[in-house]
Amino acid sequence: GKDEPVTYRGAFYKLANVSVLPALPAELQPLIFVSGLLDTDRSTALELGATPIESPIAGGTRGQHNRDGYGVHLGIIADRDEARAWLIAQRRFPEDDKGPRQFATQASDSQWLHRLPDLVDNEGRSDSYWLQPLRNGQATCPYLVGSYDQIAAELARYLDDGCTTFILDEPANEEEMQHIGFAFELVTEHYAAA
Repeated sequence: GKDEPVTYRGAFYKLANVSVLPALPAELQPLIFVSGLLDTDRSTALELGATPIESPIAGGTRGQHNRDGYGVHLGIIADRDEARAWLIAQRRFPEDDKGPRQFATQASDSQWLHRLPDLVDNEGRSDSYWLQPLRNGQATCPYLVGSYDQIAAELARYLDDGCTTFILDEPANEEEMQHIGFAFELVTEHYAAA
């Protein structure tokens, strides 16, 4: 069983009859995630009892799952109105005059990360979805950009599709985190009222 002592002999270390005492309470057990867009990534996650995590393509993953227990990795820039959110986004991730650096895809052997730029329109911007930071090597995931209401609507679509986990790109500062929090609060209020 899972509480039995573990013995392992590998190339770099070995363990003999190791137990963690006292046992870790269930609520403190770490969550396990497996990222990727491929069917093999999803099946590996299910086999491990892990949550599959993916970067959403334009228009989101909605309708592809119809199941509970997947997650998305994305960045969010939200503000009280859409124009202000896009201004903040473009200041944070300015267009690179030297052209795309492709750092994110060169630094990773992830197949879905290499495929992601080809799965969206040439501008990488569709409604609230924005791919420029990924294309320019300034981020490792797509971004959602827009007003609190727009972002809340996007997040609600993921929740309706069975998404249970959001892994966010690091906000630029505390204020940006508060703005993201406002969008999540709108989603929470929507589901509490339903």
